[in-house]
Amino acid sequence: MRVLDKIFLSIAGLLVLSWGGAEGSQRLYLLDVPEGSDSSFEVEVEVEHKGILVVAAEWDGSRIVSFRLDGPGDRTVMDRRSGPSPQRMEVPINGATLASGKKFKLSIRSLPGRGFASGTLTLELPDAPGIVEERRKAAEPPPPPPPVQDPWTVPAKAPASASASTERVFAAVERFRTLAVTGDGQPMPDACGWRSDLLRRLAGWRDDGVAGRPWPPVSTLRFLQRLSATVEAVDELRTSRDPILGGPVPEDALRKRAWLQVRKERIRPLERELDALTEALRSGFAPDLESERWPQRLVACLTASERHFEERVRLGGEDQASNLDLAKAQWPSILAAAETFSSLSAAGAPSAGR
Repeated sequence: MRVLDKIFLSIAGLLVLSWGGAEGSQRLYLLDVPEGSDSSFEVEVEVEHKGILVVAAEWDGSRIVSFRLDGPGDRTVMDRRSGPSPQRMEVPINGATLASGKKFKLSIRSLPGRGFASGTLTLELPDAPGIVEERRKAAEPPPPPPPVQDPWTVPAKAPASASASTERVFAAVERFRTLAVTGDGQPMPDACGWRSDLLRRLAGWRDDGVAGRPWPPVSTLRFLQRLSATVEAVDELRTSRDPILGGPVPEDALRKRAWLQVRKERIRPLERELDALTEALRSGFAPDLESERWPQRLVACLTASERHFEERVRLGGEDQASNLDLAKAQWPSILAAAETFSSLSAAGAPSAGR
C-alpha cells in the first residue's frame, strides 16, 4: 500500500467519534503521518449554518503539518496554518460565503522529513441558530430571585380588630412611608439623612403596639409631642397671614424697625425651643433615642427650614432666603413625621385604647 493510501485510511477511514459540542457538531479523526513520508490529503467539509468553523489538530512527534481551508465556489483560501503541534483555525462563516456553496475543502499535508506525527484532528461545525440559542439559554444561570424588601418599607394596614387610635397610627406611618422610600423599598433622596431611620423606628413602634408590646417610653412620647408641637409652630410661621409673621415688610423705615422688633419677639420662643430640642437630646431627656441619628438630624433640618420661612418674609422673597431647596424638599416629610408623632402620642397615652 502506498503511503498516500495509508494516510487516506488514517484520516478519512478512521472516523472515531461525532457529537454535539458547545457551538456545533464535532468530528474527530485520527491523524497518522509515518516516518519520513510525504503525506497529503483533502477532507470535504459541508457547512450548513453560519458561525465559526473550527479546525484543531494535536499530535505527538516532531513533524511539521500544514492545514489550508478553501471556501466554496471559487475555492478562495479562507485560512491556513503550518507548524508543529498544536495547530488551530477558527474561520467565521457568514451568509455571503454560504450563498456560494456549502462544501469547503480542508487540505492537510506534511512534507518529507524526519520524525512522525500521531494524533487527532477535530472539526467543529456551526449548528443551527435555534440549537445555539437553546445551548446559550441552558448555560445561563437562572436569574436571581427578587430581593426581599425590609418589612418596614412595605405597606401595612391596621388589623380589623384595631382601635381607632391604632388605625390612625397605621395611616400616619403609611403616609410618611410614601415620602421616605420608593415602591421597591429604596430610600428617597434625603439631604438631611433622617427619613429612612425614622421610618424603621416608626414601623417598629407601630408593630409593637399591635402585638401588645410596650409603646415608646413616656420620655420618648413627651419628646415626640414637643417635636410635633414645634413643627406645627414652624408651619404656622410658613403659612401665617398675620402681618407680623407673614408680612409684608413696611416700607417706612421707622415702621419697619418697629415691625422687625415685634416680629423678633414673636419668633424668639420658637427659635429657643428649636435649640432646646437639641439640648434635650444631649442631656438625656429621651434616653431611648440617645443612640439614634434621626432625632438630631430631623431637628437640624427643622431648624434650617424655620430659618428659610422666616427669612423669605423679612428679606422679601423665597429666592432671597437661605435653605430654599432643602425646605422645599423636606417640609412635606417633616409635616408627615409630625403627624406620626401626634398619633403615636395619642395611642400611647394611658387612656388610649389599642
